[in-house]
Parts: sequence; C-alpha cells; structure tokens
Amino acid sequence: MRHVLIGLCFIWTGLTTAAYPAEVRAGVAACDITPDVHRYVVPMAGYGARNGKPSTGVHDPLHAKVLYFENGATRVAIVTTDLRSITPELKNQVLEKAKGSGLTRENLLICAAHDHSGPSMYAEKFWQLQFGTYDPDIVKAMSDRIAGAIAEARAGLFDARIGDAEVTVEGFTHNRRWEYDQAAREAAGETPQTNPRLFVLRVDDAKGQPRAILVNFATHPTILGADNFQISAEWPGALQRHIEAEFPNAIALFSNGAEGVRDPRGRREAEPLPGAGTLGTG
Repeated sequence: MRHVLIGLCFIWTGLTTAAYPAEVRAGVAACDITPDVHRYVVPMAGYGARNGKPSTGVHDPLHAKVLYFENGATRVAIVTTDLRSITPELKNQVLEKAKGSGLTRENLLICAAHDHSGPSMYAEKFWQLQFGTYDPDIVKAMSDRIAGAIAEARAGLFDARIGDAEVTVEGFTHNRRWEYDQAAREAAGETPQTNPRLFVLRVDDAKGQPRAILVNFATHPTILGADNFQISAEWPGALQRHIEAEFPNAIALFSNGAEGVRDPRGRREAEPLPGAGTLGTG
C-alpha cells in the first residue's frame, strides 16, 4: 500500500488546476484528541468482549484532521477522526463552539475511522453495557480541540489546486463472513465480496506543494483485538503518519468506506500492536 499511495500522490500535476478554479481556497489543520487516561476512566469502544474494562494507557495518539474549503460564500469542512463512531453530541458541540465559521449541520462532515482501539463516548445505555460508563467530559475535551482546529484551518486559507485518483488495492482486506459456514455459503452460490478500491483526494497550494492528502479505503481497523487495552489509532493512524513522513508539508487524513464485514487481511495472525503499523505502511 505504501508504494501505491506514494504513486497516487504524484498523479495529478496537470489535472488539478483545470478541474478546480483558483477561487477555491482551502485550509487544513490537525489536533490531538487522545483522551487523558490518567485524568479520566476511559472506556474503550469496538469490542463487547472487553466487558467494559477501561484503557490502561496510550500506545499512539488519536487525531482529528480538518480540511476546510471556501468558494465565495460557500463553505464546507471535512473532519476526519481516529474514533469508532461520531455521535450527535460531538457534532452539536463542535458546531456550537465553531460559531462564526460558516459551518452548519449540512456543510460540516465529521467522520470516524471506525477505530476499535479508541474511547467509548456513547451516552446510550446499550453501548454502555458493552463498552463501559459514559463520561461527557471526554466528549467536551474532544469538541474543544476540534473546534480549535477548524478555526486554525480557516485562519490559514490558501488558493487550492485539487485532484483525485483511485486504484484497486488487492490483498489488504477480506470478507469476515467467510470465516464461518464457508461450505454452506459456497453451496448457496455466494462469493466473498470485498471493496478493494482506494481513493485519494490531494489538495495543493498555488505553488503545487501538497498540503492535504485524504485517503478513503473500506476495511475495519481491527488488527488489534479485544485483548488490547491501549489507546491506538490502529492501522489508519500508521498510514497517516507514514504519508506525513513522505510529504512533510502535508496533513494526511483518513476516512473509512462502507467497511461492513470487511476486515484487514492477517488480523488473526497479527494481533500484537506492531501488526497495525505493518498494514498501515504496507
């Protein structure tokens, strides 16, 4: 995946300016949203098999990344997060704290990587029974930082050149339904559906320097299993760190696709923490 991504990021030299006029301006920012496991009892989302036990530490940080666009009076922001899911409470708090940004419920997209090694932040009793007790202060701290990152992105607007590309990436994901009743599924004529399409959106400044690289790929961040109690951004976090190392002036963002029952290939063989970095850097 590493070489695929790096190759994609160089594709659009002649496409971006023609596709998007110069009056489109963009801003980008990142913030750390890792919950303080020493200050709070941080329940972990993703696996009911953890029986509500809280996190014991932080392996690597969680981030929110903001990609903000303006074209005259039109504004839109994409916020990606290293979280399992986005709650209405989190989005409402961000909108309230980002008043004056021109963002509304309709033009602010906050999405999650569907991370299974991040915090549980769900007020519903159903989720608390699975993941542990809800603490609204964890959500408040996150929304404070995300609203601050939106303000930072708006303050740093630049003339943008935007391009996109896609490629088929085989061998990184599999359909986990085929881990059981495989013979019956084959007899019924089923086939193990996956979605190996990887999408990249790149935003350059007027000098052609990459400033933001957003990757979309559909598979669960489940290299780490229910026996992991350390906060981690999993393989999407490793992927973003790797892209930022290759393009040091850019911020990397990740959004999950319709991952459904698609797991990263090798999950069963690579439960330890190093396995997440291996898949993320390919």
